[in-house]
Amino acid sequence: MSERLFFALWPDPSARAHLIRLVRSRVPVAARPTHPADLHLTLAFIGPLAGTARVCALEVAGAVRMAPFGFELDRIGHWPGPRVLWCGPAGVPDALELLATRLITGLIHCGVAADRRPFQPHVTLGRRIGALGHPESPSALARPIHWRATDFVLAASGGGGPPRYRWLRRWPLQP
Repeated sequence: MSERLFFALWPDPSARAHLIRLVRSRVPVAARPTHPADLHLTLAFIGPLAGTARVCALEVAGAVRMAPFGFELDRIGHWPGPRVLWCGPAGVPDALELLATRLITGLIHCGVAADRRPFQPHVTLGRRIGALGHPESPSALARPIHWRATDFVLAASGGGGPPRYRWLRRWPLQP
C-alpha cells in the first residue's frame, strides 16, 4: 500500500485533551473512534507523491510565512454517507483559510490535482457512526475548543495499526 500524504494541523496539548474527551463521550462503543495520536485537521490532501512533485510540495510548505494563530472548534456534526462524526469551526477562520489556500495553490503548481470539494476544516472524531443520535446538521458544542496553531506538518497515512498517521516533516508558523 503506498503512502497517502497530506498537510495538516495537529492540536496543541490543551485542544488534544478536549478532543480526546469529546471522542470518549460522543463516539458510540460500536463505532471506530479516532486514535488520540491521529486527531488532526487536514489542510490539503495530496495522495501518493514521489520524485520532483514531492520535492516541489516540500518547497511549497517551506515557503509559507504566516504568524501562529488561534481558532475555535465549536460545532459537532455527522456525515451519514461516510458515517463520520466530526468537530469543526462554525465558519472558516481567515488565517486557517489562508494557510490551506497557500498550500493548495502551491500544490497545484507542483502538478498535484486539487480536491474539488471546498475546504471544510474538521477533526474526525470517529468512523462507522450510525445516524442514531447524531443528526446530520451540526450543533453547537457546549464548550468551544480553543486551538492554537503554531506549526503544520506533512503527514503520511497507510500505517499498519493505530496510530495510523506519522509525521514526515514539520514547519513552524512564523511571520
